[in-house]
Amino acid sequence: MTIVSQDLINIYAEVSGDRNPLHVDPEFAATTPFGRTIAHGQLLLGIIGRELAARWEPHWSAAGRLQVKFVAPVYAGDEVEVDVDDDGAVRLRVGERICVIGTARLEEQE
Repeated sequence: MTIVSQDLINIYAEVSGDRNPLHVDPEFAATTPFGRTIAHGQLLLGIIGRELAARWEPHWSAAGRLQVKFVAPVYAGDEVEVDVDDDGAVRLRVGERICVIGTARLEEQE
């Protein structure tokens, strides 16, 4: 499990250059339909990628493919968990709330 703290979101914003106020400005984010700051999608993909690498290294770095759909936001302070089934189904969730769904696979190497 990983806690997606506001500090983690802010660090990602600085490193990536994506300082969208929806991610880093709680006052602005409070005025949006989300009501508070949300994590960057790419940050969530990094969390998923870390889980896939732990499961399938060394093959994941060389031949891993991931296709996802973002279905619900991850808010600052949420604790996320990544589930990967044997068939490659991937879910990033906060408790029972599914936030990202997708499929991971290893491609054949020549």
